[in-house]
Amino acid sequence: MGFRFRKSIKIGPFRLNFSGSGIGYSFGRKGARVTKMPNRRTRTTISIPGTGVSYVTECGGKKGNRKGTVGGYPRKHKGGKSSILLLVVVAIILIGIIIGNKSDKNSTDKLGEMYNAKEILYMEHHPRIYDSIESVEKYIKINGISAIKLVSGYEFAKANYDGGQSQTDGVVCFKKGATHKELVECVRLIIDDKILVSEMDIDDAVSLMNSYLPADFYEVYTLNCAYVRKENNAERYIAAFRKTDLDSNYALYFSFYITHKVNELWLMENDFDAYGGLDKSQINDYDEWMYKFE
Repeated sequence: MGFRFRKSIKIGPFRLNFSGSGIGYSFGRKGARVTKMPNRRTRTTISIPGTGVSYVTECGGKKGNRKGTVGGYPRKHKGGKSSILLLVVVAIILIGIIIGNKSDKNSTDKLGEMYNAKEILYMEHHPRIYDSIESVEKYIKINGISAIKLVSGYEFAKANYDGGQSQTDGVVCFKKGATHKELVECVRLIIDDKILVSEMDIDDAVSLMNSYLPADFYEVYTLNCAYVRKENNAERYIAAFRKTDLDSNYALYFSFYITHKVNELWLMENDFDAYGGLDKSQINDYDEWMYKFE
């Protein structure tokens, strides 16, 4: 049978093909590809992804009948039918692009569904408060998770979580900056999966919230007060900080809130209120939250 040699190198949308007959190349994307073969003939392949329907034509090289195939069956070209074939090819390309775009969107949605809430919340190298909007957008795009959202301040404010997710709420919701428009300033972490809710305690919640704070947070801020407010069947843990490193670009005051409804919800979010939004004298009405923040 003799020896055969074939090697292929892919560079982006281009592919170089080396064989005993010579060097050829091809370029294109799924559904549309043009191949230049070593015998100098050019093959054009148009297909509708996922249907098995394709159109293939060859030209150039040695003289002979030019043939195309539809669905793998040969068809001779005739001069009177060239315009019809051209329309068919154009229609297939348009359909392929539409289906391809839908397929890409569905793939992104499915990629997001591959992760559960816990995996999303604890993903490595996730964005933090005061990261750039550009980095957050890139992170969401790369991971393709619909449960991670980047919203405006208005959308963030109106999406108050009341036990049922609103359109703008995801598992993780970042708020675009108002004072520093190129940065994200707030985050909201929502855990309402009953199993995950039961597995967590306040220490876990603080640890999770810390992972979304700037890496140098405790170098820039110092704790002003920490207290617990009990409201109906919920406990709200509040930690309020003041900036001590005045050379930083962070906000002067910073508070984060952790709300816990037994067997229902853990909700973690932040804002820039002094003393958690209360007057300093009001804090004495609540139990002190004894926790070592670091």
